[in-house]
Amino acid sequence: MAIFFQMIKFEYDKILSKKSVKIAILISILTIIVVTAFVIFTNYGGFSELNESRELERSINGRDIDERLLMEAAKAYQTFPEDINPESKRYFEVNAKYGASFEFARAILRNDSSRYSWREFANTSHQTFSEIYDTRQDKIDGQINHLKISNPIKTQLKEESLEVKTPFKYNYHVGYDRFFKLTFFVMMIILFLVSMCVAPLFAGEYTSGMDQLILSSKNGKQKLILAKLLTGITLSIVITVVGMLILYLTSSLIYGMDSADVPFQLFLGQTIYALTMKEAVQMIVITSTAGAIFYTSIAMFFSSKLKSSFSVMVILAIIIVLPIVITSSTSYPILYNSLRLLPLNASNPSLIFSTLPYQMLGYMIKPYVFLPILSLVLSIILLPFTYCIFKRHQVS
Repeated sequence: MAIFFQMIKFEYDKILSKKSVKIAILISILTIIVVTAFVIFTNYGGFSELNESRELERSINGRDIDERLLMEAAKAYQTFPEDINPESKRYFEVNAKYGASFEFARAILRNDSSRYSWREFANTSHQTFSEIYDTRQDKIDGQINHLKISNPIKTQLKEESLEVKTPFKYNYHVGYDRFFKLTFFVMMIILFLVSMCVAPLFAGEYTSGMDQLILSSKNGKQKLILAKLLTGITLSIVITVVGMLILYLTSSLIYGMDSADVPFQLFLGQTIYALTMKEAVQMIVITSTAGAIFYTSIAMFFSSKLKSSFSVMVILAIIIVLPIVITSSTSYPILYNSLRLLPLNASNPSLIFSTLPYQMLGYMIKPYVFLPILSLVLSIILLPFTYCIFKRHQVS
């Protein structure tokens, strides 16, 4: 067993000793930090304005998002003149304090014929605000009714949606917003980094001619191949968890994470799952890690099959880019569910927490439960093929 772990250490050393990998890791870390902080200078005028906005927003922490808060926000927006300058101090103060309340109402009350601007929000009636959670539930029920799934599954979804407690309690959540908005981007960086590390794992041995030397070694046929497989899988887990942790810590340090137990609906208003912000983060880390393992299994499969690391990198780049160039709506459930299996989409909150579930034996399975399980199952299926391909190549 000691020899096996020494082999794993050797594989890690071989990967991490490359100058290109070290540079890529450093660039990846800096990119995550810079992109996370970039909004300070796009949405705010710097740290002082961010701190002022945060204090204004925190002044309503703990309040229910109900008709009282929404009417208070609407009256604040009513004080705006028609030609108010979005750069003005008054606009900043009102929008900092009540902007999230406006966006909450906007997500529910806007429709195809109205963008629901702040002017419409300011003139919304008390009755409309008092019925806003009923309106939200009606919209969710309408979305569920339009899904191409069986009626029993629709009933299960509606029952699931009723588990969400209302009214929502407000809390400053910009840090979590930033985290959820960047998980897709960070996952792209993670997958490219995994590609650099894993693509040469087997293909590099073909290129250097080391595959024949491995064949003649005492442990080459079994232990070394297993060590390579375990190295690829564990390395992808480490890269994913560390990447997401850097994103979380950076978001937390810059914007604050004082809303761990508030409803996830404050970020994704139409999701039907009763999750807190903290639980949603945990689910995304789990699905992203499972997606990275699946991606690594694919990478190692092609690395064992092809003779060139470059060819493997090209295929992996296509797999990464596919979710960006090919999208689908819930109107096409087969395509939609298939695209959700792509590794990059394992970090997309709108897909992970989508209303459209997976179905099995008449039961609905939540996407954030089904996707990591299926990713791991597919990985387990691929790994023996990778093992056999490289081993048989050696024999030949």
